[in-house]
This record gives sequence, C-alpha cells and structure tokens, in this order.
Amino acid sequence: MSRGNPLEPLTGVVSAVFAVSLGVYGLATAIRLTIGLFDPVCFTAESWPQHRGP
Repeated sequence: MSRGNPLEPLTGVVSAVFAVSLGVYGLATAIRLTIGLFDPVCFTAESWPQHRGP
C-alpha cells in the first residue's frame, strides 16, 4: 500500500535532515556549554549580548 505513496521517501529525507540538524545543534550546544565552564564571562557575553547594558 505504501509502495504508491510519493510522500514516503520525502518523509524519510525530512526525518533524516531533522535528526542530523538536531545532532549538530546538540553537539554545538555541548561545546558551548563546555567552553562556558572554562570561560563563563565570554560564554555569557556571547550568548546573551542584551545583558551587557550600561
């Protein structure tokens, strides 16, 4: 039944792209958190620039 469904390959591609982007985002977040542990001032200034008020 699913052999005639044109959306099935598209669903696989979308889920694969979503999984990869989620993995990259998680990896980047983990790296930034690790950097933040060693340099909290730089991490805070980079992540929340609106907090650098007068």
